[in-house]
Amino acid sequence: MTWISGIAVVCFLVWLLVVSPRFRVYALIALLLAGGAIWWVIRSREEEARIEATLIKPSEVEITDATLWDTYGSHKIVGTVRNLSDRHLLASFSLHITAFDCPNDAITQDCNAIGDETVSVHANVPPGQVRKFDESVYF
Repeated sequence: MTWISGIAVVCFLVWLLVVSPRFRVYALIALLLAGGAIWWVIRSREEEARIEATLIKPSEVEITDATLWDTYGSHKIVGTVRNLSDRHLLASFSLHITAFDCPNDAITQDCNAIGDETVSVHANVPPGQVRKFDESVYF
């Protein structure tokens, strides 16, 4: 029943736009104000996200059990991340991964870098908590 009321209101507003030049001016002003308000809200959220991105120091993030898996030609990094901050949510973090081809199990001067990628992981780890992560890596 409310959708019928909504249709009636829209039809009435369209009728006013057609027959009333003064209403057209008010509608244009209202649209400009609404657009400005939407722009301001989006801009302030972007600013908050930029500030939040720097609230947790790298020393407040602990990554453990990180393993790079190769399955059927695709790569995946899995592990555990701990947020050591006592106040801020760890929304995401970046890992820089370099794959080496080595003649033995140790990384030495004889190794060749065969892949290099930076991966963004969206973790959403609350302060003082731990989450597992699992992200695809494309070399």
